[in-house]
Amino acid sequence: MNIIIWSQESGIIAVCIPTGEVAIEDVIAKDVPSGVVHKITNVESLPLPLDDKFFDAVRMNGNSLVVDLDAAKTIALNEINNNARIESRKRLENASIGIENSPDDNTWLSIINAKRAAVNNATTIEELRNT
Repeated sequence: MNIIIWSQESGIIAVCIPTGEVAIEDVIAKDVPSGVVHKITNVESLPLPLDDKFFDAVRMNGNSLVVDLDAAKTIALNEINNNARIESRKRLENASIGIENSPDDNTWLSIINAKRAAVNNATTIEELRNT
């Protein structure tokens, strides 16, 4: 399946998936901002699937698509921090009604910090997936 991609101001690529009902050139004229460099490519040629949690780390580098590891690390850290916030609320609620948390708070914080360190030390997307 052919798709149209271009880089947005944020650096994140935009993806347009034509339905095939109109010519791809007409879709480009309608949907791609004027003056923006775009590329028609096959969805299978993307470095990551469209539904991958790290897809927003894909960047256009000239005519190529690459995964920006620093952007992927930011995505991974945001996920860890969001999950930690949710868990922290549950742990506070438990403590307020006398339910003991397991693991204990110090162990839990050590686990979170180890995940953050693993993200910071990652050198590939696969390493980030394992955090």
